[in-house]
Amino acid sequence: MAGVVSQSALGISSVGLVQLTPGVQASDAGGASRPGDGLGQQYNSPEEVVLQRGADVAVVGRGVTKSDNVAEAACYYRDLLWAAYEKRIQV
Repeated sequence: MAGVVSQSALGISSVGLVQLTPGVQASDAGGASRPGDGLGQQYNSPEEVVLQRGADVAVVGRGVTKSDNVAEAACYYRDLLWAAYEKRIQV
């Protein structure tokens, strides 16, 4: 398997390439992206990276690691990302 790290779809035929998109974080209210973290990081929502930016794999860092309950946060992001994927493939 081969892939690329990218914030947006490359605009080329990428059949067989997996797009990994970092910088994913949801708001506490569920869904909308946070503008940033005060350290220069700009986040995109799980739905935005899957539906608009074409991510196959989304990288969530501080949204999970800085959570009070890491396991719960990981499940939360898994569910948000899976719902966006199902929307993308129109299940």
